[in-house]
Amino acid sequence: MMMNFQKRFKELYISNYKKDDAIELSLDIACLLFGLADPTLGAAMNAVKAPIKKGIINMLNFSQRQFTEKLEQFFIQSFELGVDKRREIIEGLDKFGNNKSANILCDVIDKFDDNNKVEILCNLLRNTSLGNSALTFEEFIRASYALKKIPYVDIKYLREFDNDQYIPGVTESLYSAGVIYQSIITFNKMPSFHLNLIGYHILNYGTLEQISIPKSFPVKFIDFIRAHFEQGDEGLIFCVDYSK
Repeated sequence: MMMNFQKRFKELYISNYKKDDAIELSLDIACLLFGLADPTLGAAMNAVKAPIKKGIINMLNFSQRQFTEKLEQFFIQSFELGVDKRREIIEGLDKFGNNKSANILCDVIDKFDDNNKVEILCNLLRNTSLGNSALTFEEFIRASYALKKIPYVDIKYLREFDNDQYIPGVTESLYSAGVIYQSIITFNKMPSFHLNLIGYHILNYGTLEQISIPKSFPVKFIDFIRAHFEQGDEGLIFCVDYSK
């Protein structure tokens, strides 16, 4: 089944489909993944009448329907990329993703908490290439998996972390998603956080903000006199002498 899914997804994604075919393509994949209809139905999905399509949709549970809707949006957004670019995407993800491009894309899309993330994902893909481009395919994979972890409501705060920053609740959310790092470590004040490279990639090539990406990501120590490492029972221990 998974081999059929991999093959079928790739066939559909790099086909010369029309934007209006998006719902049929997503239902085709749903048939394979959820076993709700004969997968061969997808080979002639354009001939399926509307009531039959509606019947398939009604057979999906909530999470399956949500996934199918996001996948439909993905095919719509991907249409703008063109056949050649979509083929390059499949080849690149197969090369760096153990020949599981369909798994990578569908796993990310399935975990999105908002359909609007699909547009961000396709923007990342548009800026990813096997040759000279903004993102390599390895960087795209990192950015896409981080994107699925960020609550959609917090994406608008990414730009705030172009400067050292702490926003209660938002900081913890973005830090757990892996898009910011602790840039200022202090003893008697609230620590500050800053966008890391993955965060800048999502911001510049996903949400299409135009912000310069720094060449380095330093960590500042404030209110410390000195720090050193000591050998402990479980390895090196980072020790700090604090100022008064």
